[in-house]
Amino acid sequence: MVELEDFKSVWAQYNQKLDNSLKLNIELFKKLNLDKSSRELNKVFIYELIGVVSCSVFLIFLIVITFRFVHEPRFFIPGIVSVIITVFLTWFTFRKAIWLSKIDYVNQPVIQVQKNINRFNVSYIIFRKWELMLYPIFCIAIPPVIWKFLTNFDAYEHYTRYVMAIIFAIVAGFVIMYWVYYNWYDKKIKNAQTFLKELDEYNNE
Repeated sequence: MVELEDFKSVWAQYNQKLDNSLKLNIELFKKLNLDKSSRELNKVFIYELIGVVSCSVFLIFLIVITFRFVHEPRFFIPGIVSVIITVFLTWFTFRKAIWLSKIDYVNQPVIQVQKNINRFNVSYIIFRKWELMLYPIFCIAIPPVIWKFLTNFDAYEHYTRYVMAIIFAIVAGFVIMYWVYYNWYDKKIKNAQTFLKELDEYNNE
């Protein structure tokens, strides 16, 4: 009888240890998936912060050099167009950074984190379309101002070189942009969503 009681006691202790171990493994699984998802989006957040700073600096530089040609409309007008486009691009980057900063892995439930990621992804897709539409216009507008300021080179007097530069910038730019969008954004957003989806599916089991 004593042996039976000892056996029951040992069995109960074993069950308790097993339960504790299972709970620990579940918590580790949740934490690992949350950490993986968070790391993916933190990289995107860093990209956006760098983008905000670099776009802001370039915008200031562009405004300064544009207004040096205020009495030369053929340089001033494309300069203003370039400034306006850069303002939009800076705003897009700033808004994406704001959306990312609202994703709180610590204090928000998984479902809310998923909603915030989805909202960011929708905004990112919309801004990406605008960036792709504005880029060719930017490539046409920016060379005359930059070349004139840096080298005193008049793009309008060298039409062939100007057109070649535009074509090269558009083609190379689109290739680079698509590579960046896919590798720096699409993959990381998808990874972040996948890690949370795995966690959500586990919680629903």
